[in-house]
Amino acid sequence: MTGDLLFNTDVESSYNDVLKIYESGGKGYIISPSGTSSHVNSDDLRVATGSSAWGDGGDLELAAGLTLDSNSSGGAIRLNAGNYYQQGGSDYSWGAHITMGGASATRTGSISISAGEADEGTDSVDAGDVNITAGRTIGAGEGGRINFNVYNSTGKVIGEGGDATPAGYFDQTGQLNLREGLSVTGNGSVSGNLTVTGNLQVDGTTTTVNSTTLDVADLNITVASGAANAAAADGAGLTVDGASATITYNSTDDDWEFNKGLDVIGTVNADGLALGDNQKAQFGAGNDLQIYHYNNQNFINSANNMGLYFYNDLVSFNSEDGTYETLALDNANNKIVVYTNMEFGDNDKAIFGAGSDLQIYHDGSNSYITDAGTGHLRLQGTNLRLEDSDGYAFIICSDTGAGGEVSLQHEGSEKLATTSTGVDVTGTVTADGLTIDGVSKSTANTVTASTASTDIDMTASNFHVVTMNASTTFNLTNLSDAVTTSGTIIIKQDATGGRSFTLPSSCKTPVGGATIVQSTGANETSILSYIVVSSSEVLVNYVGDFA
Repeated sequence: MTGDLLFNTDVESSYNDVLKIYESGGKGYIISPSGTSSHVNSDDLRVATGSSAWGDGGDLELAAGLTLDSNSSGGAIRLNAGNYYQQGGSDYSWGAHITMGGASATRTGSISISAGEADEGTDSVDAGDVNITAGRTIGAGEGGRINFNVYNSTGKVIGEGGDATPAGYFDQTGQLNLREGLSVTGNGSVSGNLTVTGNLQVDGTTTTVNSTTLDVADLNITVASGAANAAAADGAGLTVDGASATITYNSTDDDWEFNKGLDVIGTVNADGLALGDNQKAQFGAGNDLQIYHYNNQNFINSANNMGLYFYNDLVSFNSEDGTYETLALDNANNKIVVYTNMEFGDNDKAIFGAGSDLQIYHDGSNSYITDAGTGHLRLQGTNLRLEDSDGYAFIICSDTGAGGEVSLQHEGSEKLATTSTGVDVTGTVTADGLTIDGVSKSTANTVTASTASTDIDMTASNFHVVTMNASTTFNLTNLSDAVTTSGTIIIKQDATGGRSFTLPSSCKTPVGGATIVQSTGANETSILSYIVVSSSEVLVNYVGDFA
């Protein structure tokens, strides 16, 4: 049969033929012809299989032709919606179309779904949408999902083999679920919220987050991930744009570097704190306390001149290596303990007393211990020695319980020593003269003769003053301890006078010498001189009488 096959159920209809089957240019066509009159709808073409009340409905299969040529592809099935054409002009728009391509020797068939497009030059025409809608349900059933399935490298469709999860799908809430991940080669935009329930990996060179607030629930954030060593992570850190503020890792020093100041509210616990030269640890609202290192020197600076206070029972200063202590402030016992030398420059004084009363210093030529305040300069000790720089004594003071003894030395030998009765001189006393202004009770042995016998202790002094209140006989005692001593006995009459004295038998007067004359008038004085020769003999000479 040749020619066209036409079907028309209404000969009188204002429409053209309902169905037309024909061949043209080697292609077969089944069409519902367009209407030829103005404003008349074209006929629809419907293809439907049979229905069944109890069994499955009939299938509809459209099959394109196959090919046996390795250089060709099988036939395609195209479903094209109607186009728009403007009469009297060249503008038109394409309807949507679905193309199912045939297979070839190197590729299986593909499916292309395309919304309509406008011809170039067409004005103000909206592009068509592509809508894919799963089936709906009535009642308690679930609506259908839109699934995406692909073959994996083993030749299986993902989701097969007991795994019911497809490669991807839109669920009943409209959420997109992807089994293996999402790969976007171009730009993408999500206007709503994006939730990633798995891991998120960004392989680009720059990641930009433009949100106002970034919340990270992770307990640890890793930067320079995968760095082989510290050198590879050098420079990693955080930068505040606009302020040029950085926190940067320095691999050379193996530490973090802050290029801005650090204000800490709260407590800082650290194993150590490393600051560069002239970089300061500062405390107080006005940076009042500063600790820093500069020009090979260390500083603890009270910048507000308000003093530096240490609150502790013990403050200890030690050597650099910590092997010995140099100074300790022992506040518990109110003392400073010095374990090394204290050095003062010329005219730098160690000053004591509220009024700088005691000063010890060296002026570059001489050394001074100066008592500049009131009171005495007292050197107190059980044994005091004034020595030269080699340790040879000038003066030795020894404590005997109540003031002690004093010894003057000459080239290591004692020359003058104090005793209980006076001084003991070793050697010769050379003097330009000897002046005695008087004898006081502090140097003379004062005796009062008020009975018939009066003792005179010859070791008590070299000067004896006897006041005659009665006539008496002198008894010279302790002669054995006074041997070789000489002295004077002054005999003074009281206001009454007439008192006489008798010398003991141990006294010897000069033979043919001056006769001892007693002046007994009221308030008159007789003077005798003596030398103790032995424990039983005293040589006595009369000096004279004085009214």
